[in-house]
Amino acid sequence: MLVEAISVAALALSIAAFVVFVILTFRRPPKVSGAGKTELQSGAADTAKLIEAVAKLAESLAKAGPAIAALLAAIFFMTIASIGSGLFK
Repeated sequence: MLVEAISVAALALSIAAFVVFVILTFRRPPKVSGAGKTELQSGAADTAKLIEAVAKLAESLAKAGPAIAALLAAIFFMTIASIGSGLFK
């Protein structure tokens, strides 16, 4: 019962996020200002590389605008709904 509820909620959020993506796609793109460069001070090499990769991903998503974020949310929620429904068993 809980898995079904999670699947239905994820499917609904997927549809909502895709609708937001479609709406934002047809809007005029916002002007993006240059983001500051982040530097890591210390830490383990693997952790530092992971944090740097996540920072680069976040920066590129910020430059891409909200339409791409909505599309990624739609894909994410659709994946959760697919897993919850047993599609990948």
